[in-house]
Amino acid sequence: MSEKCKMDIMRKQRKKNTLPESKDQRITELEEQLVQALATIQRLQKLQKEVERLQAEVEELKRAGKRQAAPFARRKLVEHPKKSGAKQALYSLEHMF
Repeated sequence: MSEKCKMDIMRKQRKKNTLPESKDQRITELEEQLVQALATIQRLQKLQKEVERLQAEVEELKRAGKRQAAPFARRKLVEHPKKSGAKQALYSLEHMF
C-alpha cells in the first residue's frame, strides 16, 4: 500500500472515532438552544398579549376621559325660572304708602 492510502485509512478511522461524539455533543447543544428559543418565544407571546391588553385599556381610558364632561351638560331645563333680585310686588306696595 502506498503512504497516501495509509493516510486516508488513518483519517477515516480518526473521523469515525471523533465524529459520533462531536455529533452527539452538537445535537445536545442544538436541542438546548431549541428549548431556550421556544421558552423565549412563549415569553414573547405572553408579553405581546399583555401589550395588546394594556393598549386596549389605554384607549378605553382615553375615550372615557372625553365622555366625562357630558353628564354636566344635560341639566333639566326649568319651564318657568324665577327671576333673580327683589320681587316687584314689594316695590309697588312701598310706593303706595
